[in-house]
Amino acid sequence: MKTNSANESRKTIRKQMDVLFPQDMTDFPVWQFCVDEEGVDGQDECTIRPSVETDVSGRPGGDHLVAADVTLADGTLSAGFIFSGHPSSLGEISPIVLADSAIIPVIIGGPLFINDLQARMTRLSGYYKQLGKPGNRFFRCCFRPERRLMGDI
Repeated sequence: MKTNSANESRKTIRKQMDVLFPQDMTDFPVWQFCVDEEGVDGQDECTIRPSVETDVSGRPGGDHLVAADVTLADGTLSAGFIFSGHPSSLGEISPIVLADSAIIPVIIGGPLFINDLQARMTRLSGYYKQLGKPGNRFFRCCFRPERRLMGDI
């Protein structure tokens, strides 16, 4: 009965990637972009839905978001996700830490596309505050697909 409910939810749930929470990744460990639904009102290139696939190895880079176990530098475990892609390509899998109120990009130490160093530092400080940790307790962090998922990214 629960499986039918989960399958029905997969058909209807749509979210923006920037409002993905740890519970979303617990409920559905693999998400995909809704590229086949372009033009639907209220959706854009950041709209995602739960995927029926759990093994996304061999899929093009960035097609899917895969739940990841994250271990921060101080040993704290956290939720996160990585994108589908080749495991040795950090730029392709772009690790993300999920906090209760934010998604925190890890690649290149923080927010991308911010050229102003002061703005970047301000944003990073905000991320650390949301995690309740200073930067030296966050980095170096380790990501890997959740154990419940089969196959490699």
